[in-house]
Amino acid sequence: MVHRKECNAEEIALRHLSAMAQAGSNAIVFTNRATKEETMIKNRKPAVFAILIVLLLSITAAGCLTVGHEFRVDAVSRIRIGETTRLQIGDIFGPPWRTGIEDGKTTWTYAHYRYSMLGESMTRDLVIRFDDHGVVTSYTFNSSYPEDQRR
Repeated sequence: MVHRKECNAEEIALRHLSAMAQAGSNAIVFTNRATKEETMIKNRKPAVFAILIVLLLSITAAGCLTVGHEFRVDAVSRIRIGETTRLQIGDIFGPPWRTGIEDGKTTWTYAHYRYSMLGESMTRDLVIRFDDHGVVTSYTFNSSYPEDQRR
């Protein structure tokens, strides 16, 4: 009894190519064989595109996007340059939304940005700069909220 293995056209072509190479043939054979990686990338593209469409539609339907977190605007007046410490700022406002370095000095940023596709965007941020001892050297508070303009 002879066992036969079923071969698809691609396997037959690859065997033929191998046999030609062993025989020293100069023939060029083109194949349309995608690697697993190419196939995975091709399969991912529609999924990524669908996710981006859903995200865009969600943002559009919601009409707004919020970045940062709320902070106590009423407490900004409690900051005293040369007196208030980093520890006190943390107690008053909580952890900063972002930390950084400006001109070699530590900065803490508290921010809340609300972007709207249907109405006016509102932003508010507080940037506090500290010296090497953790004492406030300066701060900047900016807001486009109407209630903050009256303070």
